[in-house]
Amino acid sequence: MPGNTEAIQHCKERLLEAFVNYDLNVDIVSCWQSFLDFKMKDQIEFFDRFPEMPPTNVTPDFTVLFKKKYGIIAEIKRTFPQADNAFEGVMSQIKGYDDELDFQTSTNGQFEKPDKHDIMVILFSPSGSFEIANRINILINNKNKPFQFNNCLVAIEVIYSQTDQKNRYVFRRLPQIDTKFRDDCLSEAKRLEHLLEGGKSIEVYPKHIMEYKIRWKFCNDDPPEIYTAVFLWLDVFFDYVTEEQLLNWRVTPQSSIEIQINIDELVDRIKSKILPSNGIRKSWITDAIDFLCTANLAQRIDGNNVLIKYRNLVSKAGLVDETENSAGRSPRMRDYGIMMADLYCSGKFKKAPQVKKRRTKKITKQKTLY
Repeated sequence: MPGNTEAIQHCKERLLEAFVNYDLNVDIVSCWQSFLDFKMKDQIEFFDRFPEMPPTNVTPDFTVLFKKKYGIIAEIKRTFPQADNAFEGVMSQIKGYDDELDFQTSTNGQFEKPDKHDIMVILFSPSGSFEIANRINILINNKNKPFQFNNCLVAIEVIYSQTDQKNRYVFRRLPQIDTKFRDDCLSEAKRLEHLLEGGKSIEVYPKHIMEYKIRWKFCNDDPPEIYTAVFLWLDVFFDYVTEEQLLNWRVTPQSSIEIQINIDELVDRIKSKILPSNGIRKSWITDAIDFLCTANLAQRIDGNNVLIKYRNLVSKAGLVDETENSAGRSPRMRDYGIMMADLYCSGKFKKAPQVKKRRTKKITKQKTLY
């Protein structure tokens, strides 16, 4: 049916867009963490990838607390809505970072209020970052609107550059907003204000972020179910395969292995052995399990137990243009995203089985001989 085919295609496009966008956000956080660790590790008290800041419990994309009591709150925005009311709604969220907020000082859950902090909004170049920065500037300078900031709001543009076969993320300040980082407590050579002044940029290469993406797979936003499903399939489920199952699998590599998993135990295992304690949430796992069930790769046993139909999903080369690949996403991860999107959407919009009409013999009127 044409309608069914169109629905499946739209479903796949939506899932893959969400997958790529989330992965890009993880890249951006990893870029800043790797850059700051390299450039000013001795100046940093704590880089928080999963902030929840008292007293209002706002959740920006990441925060950095410097030892000399200066902080940065960062928010990544792929784009802003066009409508004025919706645009101002996003600005209200960012204005929430202007309050006096507590920064986490370590993984032990201790907090401290810095002497001052700035707000960094990171905008993607293809989404009209110059126009967005202009609109932000108009709002924060409009005395009739409630968007005057006590702290500095700095707009940063990010570009994924592939010139000269050297893929890299490039960060530079957007001049439309005339504000500065107030990081004068840092040495001149290490100040962001110095590193980004006069059109200068910060460049981060794939090799710089790989160790961060291996350790931290997620960021502070809820991931799309497909992203968590790919993570579970590639990084977690294989550890549940027994020696006997592995031997049988080598004989018949296209067969499925049934793995029974308790979701609470799965979450504990990921937190203790794979990701830092704040790097995963149970709701993300349960959503991904539901995704796998629709894709016919898992089956619920009861509320907290699931049967995984684990198998090797054969790669389909050439389905995504390499130019769409982010700096940190491996081709294997990309291909599994494609295949899981296909399985999920086919499962969601599969044709309902048609009931065959019972054939009835046509009764013909017999001729009479007499």
